[in-house]
Amino acid sequence: TTGDNFFRTAGIAHAYMVTIDTEGWDGRVLAGMRQVLEAKRVDLLEFEYSVHWRKHGQAFSLKATLDWLLQAGYRCFWQGWAFNGLLAPASGPCWQDEFAALHPMSWGKLICSHRPAKVAGCDECYALIQAGT
Repeated sequence: TTGDNFFRTAGIAHAYMVTIDTEGWDGRVLAGMRQVLEAKRVDLLEFEYSVHWRKHGQAFSLKATLDWLLQAGYRCFWQGWAFNGLLAPASGPCWQDEFAALHPMSWGKLICSHRPAKVAGCDECYALIQAGT
């Protein structure tokens, strides 16, 4: 099934957080949640990125996914041990092509939200980048 169908058949109107960890299939799972995400029915979205995404084609690239999520109102941030528990902006003006060039044995977790208060402090990151500082 898809996330859209699951939300519909289970009668889920809103979810505070959805976590996806499908060993390289996360991009496809996100695509199956397009209606739910575009309606902003999920406050916090967490998913994993690895080089396994590449086998699904350009439509499921990390950049294309982050661009689509940003267009739907979700700002995304890297999270985890590499950032000492901090969040690092990943989408929009913060995108770097190196993000998609992970080592074949590596992976990264991202967290996204359409509600800036849910990822406290991250709005300042965007404001500084957009101001060019």
